[in-house]
Amino acid sequence: MKKFTSLLRILVLLSIINTPIFQESLAQPSGLSSGLTYYSNVQVFRLNSLTVMSKKKWFNVLYRFPEFNTGRITLLEGFSPTLILKMNYNIHEENIEFINEKGDTSVLEKSNQIKSVIIGDKLFYNNYPSGYIEKINQTAVALGAKHLLKMMFESNNGEVYNATDWHLPTSKFDRLYIKKDDYYFIDKNETLHKATLPAILKLYYPIKEKVKKYMKENKVDFKVKDDLIHLLEYCNQFESAT
Repeated sequence: MKKFTSLLRILVLLSIINTPIFQESLAQPSGLSSGLTYYSNVQVFRLNSLTVMSKKKWFNVLYRFPEFNTGRITLLEGFSPTLILKMNYNIHEENIEFINEKGDTSVLEKSNQIKSVIIGDKLFYNNYPSGYIEKINQTAVALGAKHLLKMMFESNNGEVYNATDWHLPTSKFDRLYIKKDDYYFIDKNETLHKATLPAILKLYYPIKEKVKKYMKENKVDFKVKDDLIHLLEYCNQFESAT
């Protein structure tokens, strides 16, 4: 475990915020052992020391959807098996789970032969081997999000520790779960590109000067979903990326 002096420093080092705290909720989320704090583009949930996480109470934190929904798989060659399952995306484990024939929760095996998974009305692209990217909007070049839930420890004196692999049920420290999204551009060929300045300029090379001007005037932040949606809406009015 690596020690840091404050939660804010942790968040900065992880590049998940670039502005100060803008809101703190005084209300406690239902079923959680402590409060929820809002930061720029992230949420932080606290699990008190010596407390076991209740999967039922934390369901809305751990999973993308409040319940398992009808889902189906499309394979790389385009074939979609007729088998329909109840599925959900586990943000904490970064994988897709389904209810098997015995009624138990199972994990969908990671495979480069899976192209995408539809859960309810949401489409997830398989960015093998790093995980699934949810398609957010329907523009010619669309926005995708990889949902993440990272954990840190906080000691009694406020020191924060990074924990990359922790599966024990309890801890002598408070645990801080940081919920955030990483963003991708999805071109018309369904190829995924990490949402960066070089990527958007490459995708829209013929109008790159217009894109640069728009970004300068609107101060686009590549960590903010609404900024990226508006950027793509602007770009797509000129032409679709190839």
